[in-house]
Amino acid sequence: NRLASNSLLEAVVFAERAAADAAGCTLPASGPLPSPFMGGADEPDLDALEGIRSRMHAVMWHDVGIVRSNASLAHAESELSLLLPQIEALYRSARLHGGVIELRNMATVALMVVRCARMRHESRGLHTNVDYPGLDPEGPRDSVLDRHTSPVQDG
Repeated sequence: NRLASNSLLEAVVFAERAAADAAGCTLPASGPLPSPFMGGADEPDLDALEGIRSRMHAVMWHDVGIVRSNASLAHAESELSLLLPQIEALYRSARLHGGVIELRNMATVALMVVRCARMRHESRGLHTNVDYPGLDPEGPRDSVLDRHTSPVQDG
C-alpha cells in the first residue's frame, strides 16, 4: 500500500506545485500546436513492434540492471539510439495504436534512465556501477534531463 503514506502526500504537494507553475506558462503565439499523434494510415507492423520491444527489454535487462558498468550503459545507449528511429518510423507511419504509443514511451523512458545512470558516478541504493563502487557523498541526489537532452523530439 505505497500510496498510504509519503507517496500520497508527495503527489498532493507536487501536483499543487506543478499547477502553480503551469499557471504561469504561456503558449507561443505562433499558431495552433501540432497534434502529438502524427500517425499515418497504415496498420502497425505488430511483428516489428514485438521485435523492437523484445530487443529493448533484453538491452535494459542485460546492460542497465542492478549491476551496471560504464561500458554496459554506453552499449545500452547506443542500442536504444538505434531502436529509436525505428520506433519513430512506426509511430509516424502507423494508424494510432496503443502498442506503438506504449513502445515509444517505453523507449523514451529507457533512454532517459540510461542517460541519468551515465551521469551518476557512484553506486547508490540497489544500483551498482562496478566502475564507481562507492557512494559519493558530494554527488548529485537527483538526475535531471531537459527537453534538449530528452531522446524524443517533437516534429
